[in-house]
Amino acid sequence: MKIEIKEPQWYWQKGNRENQEDALYPTDYDEQHPFFVVCDGVGGNDCGEVASNLVCETFGEYLTGMFVKGGTLDVKTFEDVLTLIWEKLYDNRKISQTMATTLAFAAITSDGVFVAHIGDSRVYQIRPSEGIIFQTEDHSLVNELLKNKLITLEEVENHPKRNVITRCLNVQKNCRGYDEATINIIRKVEAGDIFLICSDGVYDEIDDKNIA
Repeated sequence: MKIEIKEPQWYWQKGNRENQEDALYPTDYDEQHPFFVVCDGVGGNDCGEVASNLVCETFGEYLTGMFVKGGTLDVKTFEDVLTLIWEKLYDNRKISQTMATTLAFAAITSDGVFVAHIGDSRVYQIRPSEGIIFQTEDHSLVNELLKNKLITLEEVENHPKRNVITRCLNVQKNCRGYDEATINIIRKVEAGDIFLICSDGVYDEIDDKNIA
């Protein structure tokens, strides 16, 4: 499968907090970077911006040039990067022992689009003629309640704990505490498909119809 990236675009803006806790990588696309990362520092925890930038930087250090357009990314390689990230977060615990971040990741490979996430940052696949045809499933408390039919879809938007996530990248003492990423390989890709990677700062303000 050959997937051409026509025109990557990105933007961010500062939210209601004093610092910018979101991070992305890369900001300049070339064939050495057929992958894209968005991280959102966990609100309410110290140094979320440190965690989000550290994760993005580690993906850049580890994956740049490892596979170019048309190459492959296997699950083990991705998990090796995550293990390195957990170790780096622990090594930087003197900065903050509570810092944490979400992760949303997409890579263009010869097998399709490799998508992975931890937390409630999302990856969407949008087909102009059909709208949203895929989106990652949030690792969040309200999503767990929704799946177990304890709340309705209408209750999600205004639920008092809708910002509580159930997985993140944070400081852990040992590998048994690591939260796993959910991984999807999207092989049905058509010309004109758009992949949107974003934090909750986007979809909290824009519903699915308007995102499409």
